[in-house]
Amino acid sequence: MITLADFRRRKEFLICVDSDGCAMDTMDIKHVQCFGPSMVEVWGLERWKEEVLKRWNEINLYTITRGINRFKGLAMALEEINRKYCSIDGIDEFVRWTGEAQELSNSAVKLAWEKAAEGLAYSGGETCFGKALEWSEKVNDGINGLDRDLKKSFAYVRETL
Repeated sequence: MITLADFRRRKEFLICVDSDGCAMDTMDIKHVQCFGPSMVEVWGLERWKEEVLKRWNEINLYTITRGINRFKGLAMALEEINRKYCSIDGIDEFVRWTGEAQELSNSAVKLAWEKAAEGLAYSGGETCFGKALEWSEKVNDGINGLDRDLKKSFAYVRETL
């Protein structure tokens, strides 16, 4: 696999294409089979599974927020779940973090979780941050386990690029 470290500039410009949903038809399958179900499992939301998954897909696939960062989408969904279905420990701290953080990634949520656990930041949010990291890792494992035939490009992508 070629990495960024291997990249050697040969032109005065660089064209990048986000593969997920732009070149590859993967957004729906990843959210329907990995993101939403993993959230239901990690937070124990089976009782409201149908409603929660429907709303997850609306936020991430069928509204203006399509393609939102995974942690921002999670914060939006959990905030609604906290209001409508059950209490989500540390949701206010997690939502605040998603609005303030310079980086929204697994390593960043892990750092926020550690700081919350030590009482250095986002006091009371350690449960939500810990579950968010567990969820994100579970999502990644699920995506990696998807059948390769489900992760295909749209017709004529190669020719178009």
